[in-house]
Amino acid sequence: MKRKIIALLFLLMGCTFLNAAPYSEKIKELLVRLDSLIAQKNTFAMLKEAKIAQLHKLQKDVRTLEERYWLNKNLYDEYCVYNADSAMNYVVDNLNIVYKQNDKYRQMEWKIKKSFLLAATGLLKEAQDELRGVSGGSLPKELLVDYYGQMLYLYSHFNQYTGSEMGTLHEHYAQLERVYKDSLNMVLTPEDPWFLWYKGQVVQGTDSMYVFKERLQKGILNSAFDTRRDAMNAYVLACFYRESDEQENYLTYLIYSAMADVRISNKDIASLEELAGVLFSLGDIDHAYVYMSYCLQNALAYRNRVRVVGISAVQDTIHQIYQER
Repeated sequence: MKRKIIALLFLLMGCTFLNAAPYSEKIKELLVRLDSLIAQKNTFAMLKEAKIAQLHKLQKDVRTLEERYWLNKNLYDEYCVYNADSAMNYVVDNLNIVYKQNDKYRQMEWKIKKSFLLAATGLLKEAQDELRGVSGGSLPKELLVDYYGQMLYLYSHFNQYTGSEMGTLHEHYAQLERVYKDSLNMVLTPEDPWFLWYKGQVVQGTDSMYVFKERLQKGILNSAFDTRRDAMNAYVLACFYRESDEQENYLTYLIYSAMADVRISNKDIASLEELAGVLFSLGDIDHAYVYMSYCLQNALAYRNRVRVVGISAVQDTIHQIYQER
């Protein structure tokens, strides 16, 4: 794992568009803004904790299972990418509630959420086991996007972590990733609140990407970049620009995505991790070191086992170069 990630860093250093001239004044200004947000991380965390505290105060007024269910849901939403252990507590409690209610729809809804949390913290086999035996044909149509989206998320992580050197197993996960992309595409509609994110993943790397790029641009044109959805939409647009070797736009939207993640205290902060690697490849050791350190702190806090190992490997390389300058 460590050798693979370090090799990826040096592969990035050899990419044509990343060997271009140092980034522009616009990118420098955006990095200053991102630095300012990271400097305010404790303030953002306090705002998040205050919001959570207000929800906890409501617990004393809960009288029924249904009331507890909805309060749990609100707490889960706040904790989801902030504190995985706390989020899981509310997933488990809501699963207990919906099993008591014999509510099959909600049972599947919360099993999908549980699978997401397990995958987000690096427990990929456990995430897979949680949905073992479930298929699209057994689910109500209202849950199909969530289910296929989660399976795509899961197998993209399996595919990423196995690596091409694992041959048949890697190709197996890559094939499953393609299958779930196709399944997601069949049920996805523009009315879905996560349409831009999911559709972006489906078309990335295909000819359809160039057509959808304009729609994605319009969708986030007036974004404040202060929600998880904003972060995800900006990230997938950055990936489009990476695919088409447009360095300026790639860096721009990668930074916007990272800004949104910092504002919401997202601990599973993939955009900033990728940005750190790119800036390292451009020779900006200072930013790479600071950003990767921030990502490592968040991965440790979120207890993402796989991400901690990966970031630590890259951080060791950056730290060594940082000290040798």
